[in-house]
Amino acid sequence: MNTIMETPEDAFADGTMKEQSVLIARFTDEELIVLSREPGVAVFPVLHSMSEDHQKVATQTAYRSLTARGIIQVVDGSEAEWSISFDNGGKIPDETVTFSLPEIISNLIDVRDGASNVVAIARTTAESEQYKYIYVADGAVLEEEVNSTGLHSFSVAEYPYLHKAILSWALHPDASDGSGAPIFCGDPEEIIPPVELLEILGESLVRSDLIIRTDNSENPLLVGLFSGPAGTWMSQVELGSQQQVSIDPVAVELVSQIISELISPMISH
Repeated sequence: MNTIMETPEDAFADGTMKEQSVLIARFTDEELIVLSREPGVAVFPVLHSMSEDHQKVATQTAYRSLTARGIIQVVDGSEAEWSISFDNGGKIPDETVTFSLPEIISNLIDVRDGASNVVAIARTTAESEQYKYIYVADGAVLEEEVNSTGLHSFSVAEYPYLHKAILSWALHPDASDGSGAPIFCGDPEEIIPPVELLEILGESLVRSDLIIRTDNSENPLLVGLFSGPAGTWMSQVELGSQQQVSIDPVAVELVSQIISELISPMISH
């Protein structure tokens, strides 16, 4: 499997990325933590399940592999070693190592590390849990999709694709309009959905937790979506809020409108 895909210049030129994203690179947990200046908001499911000693071995091995494949080019006489220690989720690289990257990867890392407009989505089904992070900067959309094996797939698109990217990931493909009374939840970050929703949606339930952070918002917004063929429910609360949350039945079209309004500052920025 190639780590770096084709440069997506042709897709920009013919308008492809207004309708879909274009895959540009894939990295493992260990490789990405070496390449990035900061861990960022994304999860590292495999790396963070290791002991600290195993993390060091894994990242050193990833560094050597990236160097051998020519993705990392060591400069300034730096020693070809890499050491990472984790402190509260952060990383501290060995300062004696200086390296350069291909332009497409360097740009990817710059957007990932520096974007102030970010949508983070954790999607849970009966079979799996997956994550998507959408970074918006300088007229482009960068997607980072993370699976349970610790593989991070990066794709790029243009602004018009942003709304579609969120809805297609966050909603059940056969989601229908919700109905009935609101359901109340004491903790918006509770892992287990309310019993009432489990009874209605059953094993078809797709739960998506979205954190929407824009560069002009003081507190990120946590949006909860619970959807399936039997209906759709939605909650909105500021991240970290301790207030009781109302999970309301909503029409799928209303979800689309609300998401559009929430991300509009990213697009108009």
